[in-house]
Amino acid sequence: MAYPEQNINGFKDHYGTQQYIAPNGELVSVPLYKLIGDVFTGTTLDTNFWTISTGTGGAASIIAGELILDTGTTANNATEITSVRTARFSGLAPNKIRIVVQLPDTGVANNSRHWGMGVFNGSIITSGAVFQMNGTNFELVTYKAGVAATIANGTFNGQYGKTFAPGLNSHFYEIIYQPRQVIWLADNKIIHTLSAASITWTDEYHLPIHMGCENSGGLAQSVTMKSRIATVARFGISDMLPTSAFISGLNAGQILKNTPGNIHSITFGAITNNAVVTFYDTATLPIPVGARVIWSTGGMASNTVPFDIAGDKSPFHIGLTIAITVASANAWVKYE
Repeated sequence: MAYPEQNINGFKDHYGTQQYIAPNGELVSVPLYKLIGDVFTGTTLDTNFWTISTGTGGAASIIAGELILDTGTTANNATEITSVRTARFSGLAPNKIRIVVQLPDTGVANNSRHWGMGVFNGSIITSGAVFQMNGTNFELVTYKAGVAATIANGTFNGQYGKTFAPGLNSHFYEIIYQPRQVIWLADNKIIHTLSAASITWTDEYHLPIHMGCENSGGLAQSVTMKSRIATVARFGISDMLPTSAFISGLNAGQILKNTPGNIHSITFGAITNNAVVTFYDTATLPIPVGARVIWSTGGMASNTVPFDIAGDKSPFHIGLTIAITVASANAWVKYE
């Protein structure tokens, strides 16, 4: 663990995160706020929080506090998991993913294992950044619009020098990301820093956790990887200044936000008998069949007296859409 160094701006650690003395003498520091993810415990991966794809004969199981992704022995099979929830990027401070991963071998030809954060669409990662063991080659990869940009072992610029070997032991792998920079770390030491001063490194910053183990080239061998924890945190506090929207009458669907956020509160008024107000975690119109319902009032009785419902910062991970159906009502929604 490197110790913080003092500079003219205050104290700076090896992540590039700073503490500093404000003009009136206060020490300003940046805390970490957990967004998504958890340790892997129990015996079953919770499908309320993880989307699992095991192909034919693959498995994603939890044994003795470890998630084990196994391709199985079907040729070219892949086992992938992605968090249902997305780590919202606020734009004010970086996000950091931390994953404890152990590889039981030093690489298998025609197999790729990757871990980090990324939007997984069909069979490819379209956006994000990951660590990757591609065959016997350890690599760092970013994705933008479905196109991979690989940083090869032997060209790294961090505290390990130009190379890094995962070996057979587990490591704390971390990625700190923001629009202008990506930093990959292992066990609190920097492997590589990517500067994105001239062009963007990805096209999406609201990213879920993703891990995968994939065979190709006819490989019909069971290949595994293990993980003990996978979480994403934000540098900074959870609270942000909310905005609001007023919706009146009947409405088949109105998008209030097309990115992740939180609902703070809702005020209802001018309710006509049997009016139903429903909030969906979607940013698509018409509202897709099967879109996740965040909350619905059910049929309400006529009421001309406004009343409040506490949103308690309930999260949405795709977007926020409201529908007022059956009969008319007013809704004033405060959200971020």
